[in-house]
Amino acid sequence: MVGGQGTEVLHLLLQARTDLIQWVMLALAAALGALLTLLIPLLLHRAGAFLSRRVGRSFREGNLRRVAARIQPVLPHATGPLQHLIAPIPLEQVFVVPPLILRQPSSANAPTALRWWIVGGPGSGKTTLLQMLALRWSEAVRGRPQGLLALLRTLAADRVPAAATFTAQIPFYLSAAHYQPHLPLGPQLAGLLYRISRGALSLPADQVERWLQQGRCALLVDDLGQTDRPDAEATLLEALEELAARTRCSIVIAGNNPALRLEGFDGFDLAPWSDPQIQTLIERWQAALGRRKGPALPDPQALLSALRENAERWELARQPGFLSGLLALAVQSGGLPARRSALYAQLVPILMDRPQALPPEEDLPASLKRTALEHLAWAMRWLRRSSLPIGFIEEDLSDLLRQDPRLETAQVHAALSWLRERCGLITPGSTIAFRHPAFASALIAQSALADPSRQAQLVQQAEEPEWQEALVMLAGLSEPAAARRLLTELLEPEDDFFYTRTRLAGRCLMEAPHLQTEIRDAIVGRLRTLLTEAPYSFLQQEAASILAGIPGQLEWLADQLRRPDLPFSARAAIVEAIAREQGPRAVGLLALALRDDRIPLPIREQIAEHLGHLGDPAIARDLLDLIGDESLGVELRRKVVMAIARIGDRSLGPALVEHLGLPWLNPIVRETLLDALRTLGDSRIVEELVPLIRDPDLPLELRRRMIETATALAEASHLETLLTLAEDPNLEVSLRAAIVNGLAEAGFREFSPWLIGLLREGPRHRLRAQVSTWILRSGSPFRPWLERLGHWLGLAGAEQEEFARLLLQRQAIIALGRLKEARAVPLLLQILQDPQAHPSLRALVPDALAAIGALRAVPQLLEVLRDRHADSTIRERIALALGAMRASAAIPALLERLRDPTEDPFIQARAALAIGLIRDPSVAPELIPLLRAENLPVTARRAIADALGTLRAREVVRSLIQLLPDERIPSSVRQAIAETLGVLGAAEIGEELMWLARDERIDPHVRGAIALTLATLHHRPAAPEILAMLPDVRIDPAIRQAMAESLGNLWDPTLIAPLARLLLESALDLPVRQGILRILERHGGPEAFPTFWILVRNPETPMPLRRAAADALVTCAGPEFEETLLTLALDPEMPPYIQGRALEALRRVGNDPDTVQALIRALPASEMPNAVFLTVMEIAQRARVRLLLRETLSPSAPEEGRLRPPEGEGRSAG
Repeated sequence: MVGGQGTEVLHLLLQARTDLIQWVMLALAAALGALLTLLIPLLLHRAGAFLSRRVGRSFREGNLRRVAARIQPVLPHATGPLQHLIAPIPLEQVFVVPPLILRQPSSANAPTALRWWIVGGPGSGKTTLLQMLALRWSEAVRGRPQGLLALLRTLAADRVPAAATFTAQIPFYLSAAHYQPHLPLGPQLAGLLYRISRGALSLPADQVERWLQQGRCALLVDDLGQTDRPDAEATLLEALEELAARTRCSIVIAGNNPALRLEGFDGFDLAPWSDPQIQTLIERWQAALGRRKGPALPDPQALLSALRENAERWELARQPGFLSGLLALAVQSGGLPARRSALYAQLVPILMDRPQALPPEEDLPASLKRTALEHLAWAMRWLRRSSLPIGFIEEDLSDLLRQDPRLETAQVHAALSWLRERCGLITPGSTIAFRHPAFASALIAQSALADPSRQAQLVQQAEEPEWQEALVMLAGLSEPAAARRLLTELLEPEDDFFYTRTRLAGRCLMEAPHLQTEIRDAIVGRLRTLLTEAPYSFLQQEAASILAGIPGQLEWLADQLRRPDLPFSARAAIVEAIAREQGPRAVGLLALALRDDRIPLPIREQIAEHLGHLGDPAIARDLLDLIGDESLGVELRRKVVMAIARIGDRSLGPALVEHLGLPWLNPIVRETLLDALRTLGDSRIVEELVPLIRDPDLPLELRRRMIETATALAEASHLETLLTLAEDPNLEVSLRAAIVNGLAEAGFREFSPWLIGLLREGPRHRLRAQVSTWILRSGSPFRPWLERLGHWLGLAGAEQEEFARLLLQRQAIIALGRLKEARAVPLLLQILQDPQAHPSLRALVPDALAAIGALRAVPQLLEVLRDRHADSTIRERIALALGAMRASAAIPALLERLRDPTEDPFIQARAALAIGLIRDPSVAPELIPLLRAENLPVTARRAIADALGTLRAREVVRSLIQLLPDERIPSSVRQAIAETLGVLGAAEIGEELMWLARDERIDPHVRGAIALTLATLHHRPAAPEILAMLPDVRIDPAIRQAMAESLGNLWDPTLIAPLARLLLESALDLPVRQGILRILERHGGPEAFPTFWILVRNPETPMPLRRAAADALVTCAGPEFEETLLTLALDPEMPPYIQGRALEALRRVGNDPDTVQALIRALPASEMPNAVFLTVMEIAQRARVRLLLRETLSPSAPEEGRLRPPEGEGRSAG
């Protein structure tokens, strides 16, 4: 029964079954879930490993690359001396692009990576430049390459790769001081990036190494040649060269070794800064400091004036490292100190540390650094050395520092390390020296201030030149009472023959002008007496220079110029001294002296020169009236004009133009006026020159020079005026042509339509020319009537007008080429192909097309080249134009001209030259048979040989060697072939060329050319063969002279003796002997000295050779030849020039007291007393001889442990 008890039981049974199944399913699901929980990690690990093998590497590289690109590889702020005074300033705010000069271009064609080798001394801006490059490169990696490209193109636009793919490379900065030769580059670069990020970025070393091998890095390497580890630097250089050869990594290296040549690198020099760059840096620092609170820079113009007032300061400012120090000093002190001693003493702590592009390491106390520098400065002075090997720091200086009780052992090691690696006052590298000698003197003076014993030592060394600057700085840094005592001690002993103590006291007074009157007047009196009574120009110059630096003495010096009894040399010294002081007072005194008739003209000319160099605009206008003063000499007026030009006051241009029109003005002064106008560069004078150009009374050449000046200064607004002048038929046609030429040279593309219009000859002009020509050439009896008819029709003067038009059209074609005006190409081709056009016009068209670079005109040019009826001159020019355009499509046609036996020889020669200019090496094998072609003229075959050298096709070397012994080929052609082998650099054929050079059957001139080639290839075994050929009179003397000079490539000391014997052979041609002398002077050294001495002593030696031998004596002299040089210098039969050169050699090497005595005896009767006096002074200083004024010669008192010179009484000193 449905719904009964059975049904309910059945329903319960079914429900229980369903629940059981659900429970079973739940149990199975739970078991499966547990299983999957165990299996999934294993599966994921396997899948991860699989995926990492496929895409993991690229993912990690890309991620690491993005992270590395976000880290700047160097410090982003300026790191010079100013960083110690103010908060960090972004480098881009104060960076100035340095002057980069290309020294040696790379031979690489179309480089895809930047390869630069930058050379500069310490403080020239190498580190700052690399720092800025690194920052710009890091921006380029992040997608902003514009800054990097702009910087590189400003530095050297033509040496930047055309493809900008290198901008995506990751930059790395590396200092050679941090390079570790035992580690690959990759780990070191990764470590540097870790250091610059201060531990925030740790790149895997293998990853960086992989980037290097893939060419994804840009390396900026600094300090090459500036460490004390030459072996490590050599290893680094090898690694970089290998990297450059195998990869496309960009590499920029900066160092201080100009002799180093890197294959595939562009070599640059960092030049000293110019005036605009100095001014720009000052203005940028002022703007940067003005944006933040704190110290400020003084007014830029006032600071520039303070720098320019002193030549030494200005020379310091031209080095950016020193300039940064001067700016820091100006910020710190509110200006620059007037005294030299204070300047250098205050610069020492500012420049003590080198700028570093990476975060600085642990710093040392300033007192410890100063102590180490003071010890170094004293040691250099005691050793009389301006530089010392780096080993001195490790040994001798280390001992000196350990003996100092102020220093502990650990501090000594730290100080030595700082001196080697991070000191900014000494030059880094294997040899150390102070970057400027004045820094050492300042350190010695400052240490002597606090140490009386050292001060006493300084006074004892007063007559030693290397100690005198320190004494002067000590006087400048001392208090007045101490300075007075110092000067009193200096003046107490008797002065020597050179007035050393008087001059030294004067220099001290320059640094300490605040001394009391009595000692000041005593020193000034001595110096005035020395100036007016000293018989030697050196003493006069010294006295004048010192007096000019003492306050209140300039006026007295200027008055002495008017003394008629004062020697000329003393007056010249006074002018030099006043000009050296600069400033308004000096300028005013010189300007007054310039107008004084009591002063001789040569002195006034010297004054005019100095006024120009001083550049004070206040006096420029006052000099104008001197230009037209006929009572003055021409040379003085010319130098006045040059002074005005140097001063650079552009407002004086109109006044100078007025002087040009003076009818009595000397032509030389006029020429100088035009040069001055161009120097001033004032475009406003163009309109004022036009009336003078039209003036027919002025000389034609002067008007032409005026046109050159006007077009050089013209601007776009003057174009219409000048073109109107060029169209004036009343103006000389040569002047009209000069206007067109000048505008083209100035680059005015705006007048190209005028030029094209000038070339479009209308039918009216052509008809007038034809009718006028027919009338003039008519021989009929009606010619007079025809002439009258032509005059009535307006044909009079048509021939002259057409001639003028022809000259202008010629100049227009040249101008279109200079302007590279592509729009003129169709018209130029039309003129070229027009047989009725004047031949002189058609001949100029190929040159213009070549200058434009119109490759689309090559088919038309080839058509005319193949036309045998065309003018040969035009065809020659077409051949050269095709070569200049490097039109490779023209090579088959040019080869046809060479192979055609009926072709014009001159055209064939030009065709050969054109093939060389095109520089397609594939054509070289086709040129070899042409060298044997007897139907070809010699000029063409020589041109073919030269072209093979230009093509650099080394595969033809063997073929060329086979031609050298072929007597059927003219000698001059084979000489050209030998030269080509040298150009190709085929060093592997040296032995074969040696056999040919020894073959007596070959023409001697060819053998000489082969010998020259061997020298060019640096084939050392060829030296004996060249020596054997030098006396061969069958060889042209010019070739033998070149052979002698080429021995420098093969130099060996064993060549000295045979070359000396040849040099002494009087039968040898003079040019050959001159070549031998030059090579001996360059390489012979002291061993060649006796040969030069024999030549100089022999009166039969030709005077040019004798003078050259006297010059060589100076170069090759050594101390062992002192007595010989003395004999030569005192020989009255020797010409004055030879005596002067012998004295110069003595000045360099002499160190014997006996030499001093001999020269003193000869001094009164000498014809060149100034040269003898200077020689005596330098030898006496070197020999440690004190020459007293009381006519005795005695050795100076030696210090403990120093070399004692020979003792004994001297001769009379006079």
